[in-house]
Amino acid sequence: MQNLISSNTIKSIIDSVDIVTFDVFDTLLIRCFERPTDVFRILDGDAAGFHDARITAEEQARAEMMRNENHPEATLEDIYRYLPEAYSHITIDREIEAEILCLELRNTVFDIYQYALNNGKKVYAISDIYYSSTQLSFILNEKGMTFMGVYTSADAKGGKYGGKLFQQFMRDVDVSPDRILHIGDNRLSDYSSALKLGLQAIHLPKNHELLGRDSAFNLNAIHKLQSDHGAFSGFLISRIAKLKEERKLDSAARLFGAMYAAPLVCGFVMWLEQQARRDGMEELLLMARDGYIIKDVFAVLYPERKVTVFLCSRRSLLFPALKVHDEWMGQLFANAGNSSLRHILNGLVIDNMEEIIALLRDNGLEVDRHASATMIAKAVALLTEHKHLLAAQIDREYAACLDYCRQSGVVAAKTAVVDVGWGLSSQKALEQILRQPLNGYYIGANKEGNMHKKIKTFLFVPHDLRKRMAYFNNCMEIFELPFISDREQLISISHAEADKLEFVFRSVNSHERVRGYLANELHEAVLDFAESIKPFIGLFSVNDIRRAIINLYAALINEPAPTERLALGEIPHSRFVNGVEHLDLGGYWKSSLGGHELIQKVMMTVKKKGLKQTTLRAMDYFNEKYNMR
Repeated sequence: MQNLISSNTIKSIIDSVDIVTFDVFDTLLIRCFERPTDVFRILDGDAAGFHDARITAEEQARAEMMRNENHPEATLEDIYRYLPEAYSHITIDREIEAEILCLELRNTVFDIYQYALNNGKKVYAISDIYYSSTQLSFILNEKGMTFMGVYTSADAKGGKYGGKLFQQFMRDVDVSPDRILHIGDNRLSDYSSALKLGLQAIHLPKNHELLGRDSAFNLNAIHKLQSDHGAFSGFLISRIAKLKEERKLDSAARLFGAMYAAPLVCGFVMWLEQQARRDGMEELLLMARDGYIIKDVFAVLYPERKVTVFLCSRRSLLFPALKVHDEWMGQLFANAGNSSLRHILNGLVIDNMEEIIALLRDNGLEVDRHASATMIAKAVALLTEHKHLLAAQIDREYAACLDYCRQSGVVAAKTAVVDVGWGLSSQKALEQILRQPLNGYYIGANKEGNMHKKIKTFLFVPHDLRKRMAYFNNCMEIFELPFISDREQLISISHAEADKLEFVFRSVNSHERVRGYLANELHEAVLDFAESIKPFIGLFSVNDIRRAIINLYAALINEPAPTERLALGEIPHSRFVNGVEHLDLGGYWKSSLGGHELIQKVMMTVKKKGLKQTTLRAMDYFNEKYNMR
């Protein structure tokens, strides 16, 4: 959904008039929050509770104006007289500074403003606002704009909505109304009222209004954010709306990056910093490739925080963990899927590969066939029985892993490991290798991952795990996607020399290379969001951040927009657990009916209600959902 007429048409209208007037807020200037009153939250840092007190004071000042003068146009000075004594140290100038911090140019309208100036038109600003013309002129000058005159409802004791402010302006300029063009975002005040007085007028809806009508976006997600009263949701809506208007969301990756990846990664980092301070952590070790974008966001938001990428992978910890317990042997085949035993073992980079293959063949296993669950179980049993064949490699990697952990400070009391989460297999392996529990910070952990009290989770915490289990079962990749990297995967660590470690990597495969192209665009959006939110990070509570992210991802998972389903369905991201293949990311999102969860529901309904009742229920569902009656 775009504006009714284009910028070029507006410029042609400007050519035909003498004067162009602009509304200010949401037209020439936009706040970085959807709700204007969120600006007051900046001053909560000067005095707790100022936000609420400021809103109440304005309501009281406007009510008194209505009683005494029959209009609601209070000035900023009137409002401040109603603030409680506890806020007397906060000045009007301080509020104006906060306002300026939150304001950005609406670049598409600023371009029209510049066109009018460059073509010799007289340009004025007319705003329904509690600022005086002097105060508003100062704000506009700070944002690089000057006008022949600035008119405000506070000065005129009447607004555009009733026509009084327009009438005063027309008396002052003494120009025929049809030679004046007014541009603004309010349909009543800026459009209808102007037209009634004979002015030409153009209605440019607010950015976030246009966003809420654009079917290219997940409107369910947008509406959830707009109905939320948290400052983080308001900031996110304003940011997405601005990027949309400036046509910077020109690919599915950039749109997903701005709307989903950016709030998740930046929100996670803000929670990590708060949690680390609360727990007295001095260093965060960011595990695996997921840690690179987290480190980059820390460099923007909290450059003083010591964060290090801790090189590890499931594979790099398996052989060291086998030194401690045979139970890890089964994890050698955890990513089996449709692969053969030979293919799986090749991926593990085993020293005496041919000897292992011969062992399996001698015991009747066809190593080049698809590895069934039975074959995998037998292979695990054989390798456990003949563990001595792997002993030299296990010992070598175990010693190197221990040295790397000690050098990295993993065991330090004031160090925590950080990762996306779910089963926490890497932390489990490290804890067994090091024989002690570690501090761990994660987006979420399933039942198996919630091992002890040193583990803290951001979005999915133990008490609400059951309620949100659907996220884990079907779509954990959607939460992992923003952290993907095109870096090489670590295979193992060994000693090149007595005191020098050598890291062995494998090159990225075709699937990872494709995801790497996506990662670049996602991470650009994440870092752009981090830069924009940096001045305001103190305003957002963890609950606000968590609620906004859950709302977004719930809408994405439960009711994705067609464009989201198609785009995400192109991403190669298979996952396998203990040799059982789950629907991959592409399969889930390409499914026209929403994946295997729906199939499971249908089968359960057939079992409970019978085929006839199930069919009738399905028909009613589709009739209602898609208006098929």
